[in-house]
Amino acid sequence: MKAAGRRSGTRLRDHLAASDPGLLRLTAGLRTVGAIALTLAVLAPTGAEITHLVAGAMTSMAATFAIRERRRGAQAVTLALGLPVALVSVSLGALLSERVVVGDVFAVALVFCAVYGRRFGDRGMTLGLIGFQMYFVSLFVGATPGQLPALWTVMTVGFACSALVRFAVVPVTPGRAAGAAAAGVPGATGAAGVRADRAAGRGARRGRQGAGGGARGHRPAARDGADDPEPAGGGHARRADRAPGAAARRRRGDRRRAARTAAAVRPQRGAGGHPDPASAGRPRP
Repeated sequence: MKAAGRRSGTRLRDHLAASDPGLLRLTAGLRTVGAIALTLAVLAPTGAEITHLVAGAMTSMAATFAIRERRRGAQAVTLALGLPVALVSVSLGALLSERVVVGDVFAVALVFCAVYGRRFGDRGMTLGLIGFQMYFVSLFVGATPGQLPALWTVMTVGFACSALVRFAVVPVTPGRAAGAAAAGVPGATGAAGVRADRAAGRGARRGRQGAGGGARGHRPAARDGADDPEPAGGGHARRADRAPGAAARRRRGDRRRAARTAAAVRPQRGAGGHPDPASAGRPRP
């Protein structure tokens, strides 16, 4: 019984390690849930309003799952830069809430900036995502200019709880990230890994194209004894001439077979399918 339980536990552990190398997905989920729970645990005893609790929870969630760097120093810098971005974004959302047209135009521009920030790597993508999320939070909770000081405090608490969970409670170890990167987990290597994967893919495609060009350069002998000289245009001419040449060879083969069939039938039957008049009066041997 104990042996069967150990085997089941080993299979479950092996399956989990194969589906989530380095346990990156599991730790990411635990980190996000832990940051939200810690933020609510800090804010709830203070008697904060429900809107402030929602804003704090969403702030800690965005500050936790948006960061994608592997090195702890880079994560700390991105998290420190994300706090002022979040404060500015929620302040603009509160100030523009009464100006519908201007607020909508700014929201579209913010979405564009958040997407364009991916050009600058993981940090640009993270800051753009945090800015958009915090603007959405300000609209979701109906923030007004008078509520900004309380919202700033709540968001600062959210970022602090996210940093505590990330660097102390559920940290990302370099060995775990390196193991997941070696196993090919998407997103485990960051923007540099993505660029390396794309470069490797381009090199592999060039290699396949070169091998295909070499194979196309060797042409088999023509069927049915037909001459098939090398075109003067090189590889492009060969590719352009391949389909018409094959069709022509098929037509010549069809004509030869039809001629052989007609030659075999002609001595026995005349035109129109009637017996040959020249042999009609001859007695059979």
